[in-house]
Amino acid sequence: MPEPIIELCVSVERVLYPQETVENASWFILQTSEGVCKGNMAWRPRPQERLRLTGSYGSYQGKKEFKFTSAELDIPTDSRGMLHYVCEMASGVGAAMEAQIWEAKGEDWASVQDGEIPRLTGKIWCNLMEAIERAECDRAKGAIIAELLKAGATMNMAAAAYETWGDGTIGVVQSNPYRLAELPNYGFSHVDGQIRVHFGIGDSDPRRIRAAVVYVLRQLTESGSTLIGWEDLNTACLAKLGGYQDLIIQSVSEMFQEGTLKGFRDTRSVSLASDYRNEFAIWEFLNAGVEI
Repeated sequence: MPEPIIELCVSVERVLYPQETVENASWFILQTSEGVCKGNMAWRPRPQERLRLTGSYGSYQGKKEFKFTSAELDIPTDSRGMLHYVCEMASGVGAAMEAQIWEAKGEDWASVQDGEIPRLTGKIWCNLMEAIERAECDRAKGAIIAELLKAGATMNMAAAAYETWGDGTIGVVQSNPYRLAELPNYGFSHVDGQIRVHFGIGDSDPRRIRAAVVYVLRQLTESGSTLIGWEDLNTACLAKLGGYQDLIIQSVSEMFQEGTLKGFRDTRSVSLASDYRNEFAIWEFLNAGVEI
């Protein structure tokens, strides 16, 4: 009988795999306060970072481990809980000092000064200040991710958006939710549902039309050719959007003018300007007489 799906709250002790030098890692083995945990994450967790993992227990080589299918930050929302979170991250600040800080400062604990609490001086106080700064970053990240989850994004999409745009993520997405389609492993269809509706994007919104044109062009050029006939592009856009002929023409015209698309009158074909520039750069290189 398969293990039941449960939610597990852990504190990360260290990342066992992969090494920190590995870029764009998405699968991790973590040593945590609850043992070894394995699964996919959209970011590399830091030591002492608290996570809420969803998954089930299993075993590997006779040892119990937790295999998670989703991970999200577990940030306290109350002041006392946040103090505990910060003190866990700050080297040299134990449970006794944490209690002293709360007793002396209460809700205003983040303003504690160097030497105000016995032994909370020098390096230990600096460690606490650094932990407070990290916790504030974590709280901001958690709030942004929570907002995107409410909009209909998956945890991985929300985390990837934060890794790309940081504290400006909500502003970017509110301005144009289809910017989420630019993230690796995501596209038009991932946004063209609950997410765009949440942000008030109607069927005929110019942002939706333009995003569909780019999406369709990328789909049609997957086979290798960067040039697509206008009739083929127009037909595919109509099918994707369910109409809006005039808006498609208007959007394509605007994209020509601003340089997003490149048009070729003699063949009545269209290309993404970025693809055209890349191909032209290769053509220039190969025709410059330079040996490869």
